[in-house]
Amino acid sequence: MASLAGLSAIVTSAGASIGRATALRLARDGAAVLLVGLDEGELRDVALAVAAEGGLAAWCVADATDEADVARSVDRARELPGRLAIAVSGVGRTTMAQILHYTAGEWRDEITTNIASAFLLLKHAGRAMRDSGGGSYVAISSHAAACTMRSLGAYCATKAGLEALMRGAADELGAHGIRVNVVRPGLTRREQSSPIFGSTVEDDYLVRTPLGRQGVPDDAAGVVAFLAGPDSSWMTGQCITIDGGLELRGAPDLTEAARRVRGDALFDTAARPSIVPPAADEHQRLAGATALVTGGGSSIGWAAAQLLARAGAHVTIAGRSVERLRSAALRAAADGFDIQWIPTVVTEDADVAAAVAAAAARTGRLDVCVAAAGSAVMAPLLECTVEQLLSPFELNVVGSYLTLKHAGRAMVAGGSFVAVSSQSAVVSFRGLAPYGASKAALDMLVRVAADELGPHGIRVNSVRPGLSEREAPSPIFSDQALLARYRERTPLTRNGTAFDSAYAIRYFAGPESAWVTGQCLTVDGGLELRGAPELTPMQARFNTIVEDRRS
Repeated sequence: MASLAGLSAIVTSAGASIGRATALRLARDGAAVLLVGLDEGELRDVALAVAAEGGLAAWCVADATDEADVARSVDRARELPGRLAIAVSGVGRTTMAQILHYTAGEWRDEITTNIASAFLLLKHAGRAMRDSGGGSYVAISSHAAACTMRSLGAYCATKAGLEALMRGAADELGAHGIRVNVVRPGLTRREQSSPIFGSTVEDDYLVRTPLGRQGVPDDAAGVVAFLAGPDSSWMTGQCITIDGGLELRGAPDLTEAARRVRGDALFDTAARPSIVPPAADEHQRLAGATALVTGGGSSIGWAAAQLLARAGAHVTIAGRSVERLRSAALRAAADGFDIQWIPTVVTEDADVAAAVAAAAARTGRLDVCVAAAGSAVMAPLLECTVEQLLSPFELNVVGSYLTLKHAGRAMVAGGSFVAVSSQSAVVSFRGLAPYGASKAALDMLVRVAADELGPHGIRVNSVRPGLSEREAPSPIFSDQALLARYRERTPLTRNGTAFDSAYAIRYFAGPESAWVTGQCLTVDGGLELRGAPELTPMQARFNTIVEDRRS
């Protein structure tokens, strides 16, 4: 059956496993295939296998995380017979570590490999498809995007971010006839070695899989072929899970496999039960507690700091702007609250460690931490640069992770960590796809951290605000027509305030949520029910204001 006759395809990571199986399947279905990867020997072997079956394949040695290499490989794919109408991103990287023991560099490597590589292929292949009548783009994700997997926190988060990026891309590119979908494989037998195979973890996987077997690369390749072909012509923005049903029962614990990779020294073993005394006074529910709020000088972070202080906590605020931090502390003092402040770049490991130490020094421990620092960039995906893509991940994911890492270590008696996410993690906003992807990655980080840190008495949750008014300049709040469209889509018919989200943060910080972890509380007036308004016309003004605030 030559359902893809007359078309060409490009497949990254095509030398082995799912990439190899996908290339062979697309060729069988009639497409001419360009194989992309780093190992020329593997690519040549796949091309020979395709030719042996009567198909056509060429190869290009290229780094999928290097934009010049990706652009060159797409140009090479356009030279093949047929119209370039299929692109499959199969590049991935996994780093195993307990959640408090990753380095910032390991997070950045996973973001670049698992997200930036898919973006670069989307950008350059998408432009070619846009100019020639449309096509199908398929990203290979993982069931780790939906199942918390201990010792795979960075992988889970970046795959969740990838899926959110693809949803945003499907929204943006549909008008160009480009469909964007995701395949989410479970544990798949592959040629490369893995600490999972041949261990008790492998046995646990099989027990938890209703269909009773591991996947093979051809399982995923069949789904990719369906999404590439005409039978899925009215499908976009979707994710097909192919895991033998494991997602129904949950993933096994990978800690023992991670130990074999990282060694015993980096693994915590002692569990600390979570014991929360009842609050004697409604207004002093956090009396004696110590709290740190990053991004605490303005907006939601500042509102949260005020509520925590009113509830009796010793509060430290951290952020980049000395002026905003000092001003906030002075306003708190005028209201009778002693809030200390410390200048902090949350993407710098040493800065975050110093901020946590300063907060914990007040009582000898840290009880509450709120990660409210964040940033956003607006850019259409086909015009977006790698720097624009990665910018929100740096602050929203790497910065939040470093805050969690050091705060978690300081919560010697247990505690509560609250991350500030965004409704864009689940609602598609055209022009904000990289931001939404970073917040989706943050939400998954919260879930994995909650799973791993629960035995230590540390609860990890997030708040997902909708459009919230703030002191800082915003092109949204200067556009009355846009605000009106937001209100039309919001069942509660008003825009939010910073305190709406701050009250949810205080709930997660206090004893009322003592049996709540791994949850995300959406505070958006109901907008998630109806979807977001169009933001694209304000892109230039938005980015100008963001850059002004950073400087």
